[in-house]
Order: sequence, then C-alpha cells, then structure tokens
Amino acid sequence: MVKSSKPSVTKRPIAGVRRSSRATKVPQRFRPGGTADVPSALEELIHKATFEAAGKAELPLTLDAVTALEDALKPAVAGFLAAVVSHADKNGRHDVCDADFDSVLCASSGLSDCPVP
Repeated sequence: MVKSSKPSVTKRPIAGVRRSSRATKVPQRFRPGGTADVPSALEELIHKATFEAAGKAELPLTLDAVTALEDALKPAVAGFLAAVVSHADKNGRHDVCDADFDSVLCASSGLSDCPVP
C-alpha cells in the first residue's frame, strides 16, 4: 500500500474569521469611458455639470444617485443638440448659431412669447 505525502487532516479557517485585513466593498458596475453617440468632450461637460448640481443640492446625494442623474442627462443633452443641428439645417446653415439654440430652447419650453425663428 502506498501512503500519500499529504496529511489526511487539513486545517480549515474558523468560520466567521476574516483571513484578510483589506476592507471589502461592493464591486462597481463597469462603466466604459466613452460612447459612439456622445463625444468625450460633451461627456466631460455633462459629468462636470452633474457633480456641480449635486454639490448645490440641499440634500446630500449618493454616488449612485449622481451616476443615475448623469446617465439620464446624456440622452437629453444629445437630443437637444441634435434638435439644434436640425434647426440649423432647416434654415440652410451648416453651422449652428445662438439663434438655433434659442429657438429650440424656446420651442421645448412651450413659451408663447418666443421670438420667431
């Protein structure tokens, strides 16, 4: 009969005792640094505006709430800019101007005293 070199009884750690002194934390969801729909400069602007708005809030916001706000703001800003570019195209311009921003903002706000585009 051949005996194994390993002992038959192994020591197991006691249940409930941490083996590491590192602090544990919940893993963060992978958030890639860019998207094909929104340019990185615009993403940085949205990120900065979101954190500034969170800093001015009366109640403290968690990081998850700020992230959700940022995720909700990206498509809204992208849609607004697409509407501005579309307005400029309808008026025969390839470059947008302040009047395009004003017209789209006024039309989206529903104000009746907006200047004529």
